[in-house]
Amino acid sequence: MTSEIVKQAAAELDDYMPGWEQRIDLNNLRWETPYTCVAGQLWGTLYNLPEEIETRDAYFYSDGYNPFRPQAVLMTELWRQEIITRLDTNKYLDGIMPNLSL
Repeated sequence: MTSEIVKQAAAELDDYMPGWEQRIDLNNLRWETPYTCVAGQLWGTLYNLPEEIETRDAYFYSDGYNPFRPQAVLMTELWRQEIITRLDTNKYLDGIMPNLSL
């Protein structure tokens, strides 16, 4: 279930900010802080998360005060895997179809 929540949040980011995964520093990705989680890296801090983002629960970003903090290691790894998969897919598609415009 947790991995599905990450996929849902990632899909929402796709609609809101295409290419968001290229802006994430995987070496600095940590879900347990408001500055190094996905939202923190995209907007400076999770507190700057745009109102249009509907997935505003604790699974999408980190909040040091939320009850899901024990899941920080798991969530960091799930986000990391999602981003790496997207980056690898984009690299593959660029390699086989470099002049294709969608």
